[in-house]
Amino acid sequence: MAKNRKWTHLAVFIMAKIVLLDIDSTLNNFQEHFLNVFSQKYPDLYSKLPESASHYDALKLNRDFSMKILQEDGFNEKMVPLEGAPEAVEELDRRGYLIYFCTALVTDHSNTMRDRVEWIGKWFGEKWMERVIFTKDKTMVRGDFLIDDSPFKTRGNLNPTWKLIVFDVSYNREDECYGRIFGWKNTKPLFDLLESE
Repeated sequence: MAKNRKWTHLAVFIMAKIVLLDIDSTLNNFQEHFLNVFSQKYPDLYSKLPESASHYDALKLNRDFSMKILQEDGFNEKMVPLEGAPEAVEELDRRGYLIYFCTALVTDHSNTMRDRVEWIGKWFGEKWMERVIFTKDKTMVRGDFLIDDSPFKTRGNLNPTWKLIVFDVSYNREDECYGRIFGWKNTKPLFDLLESE
């Protein structure tokens, strides 16, 4: 009997859909936090940003200053999750989805990657700290779905195995995708997309 339970558990694990979750501006308040720090450090530059600016606008305006902010120790730890995000991840887990956090690789010798893993542990639980994938090319990562604020992540060396679900923000509203969600508090639209396959 125990042997049968073992194989049943293995079969469920193999059949589980893999959901890749971007971190910045998908699970946390990255944009708000970055622009707040940018305005404090470089108020003259900040005044030149367009209305409803994103970090992409700041990078175009002055990449060096913007990167200094992103590479600063403690930048990640001062962000907070978007409302409902930790609960949504737990719900995904309870429903049997295999979850990995999939975020950009950082090769600037800063502590950014360490800080990001610790941030996941702090807000989502230590069990998730081993589920963080760093990559420059998300098409190289196997999955069934990727939830991300950046639609251009579909471009890479491979045709992605995952379907893109865009997390809605002002700079991605013209982009095509498999589906779109508008927050984490109401998870019904998300599960409608995940379970429509």
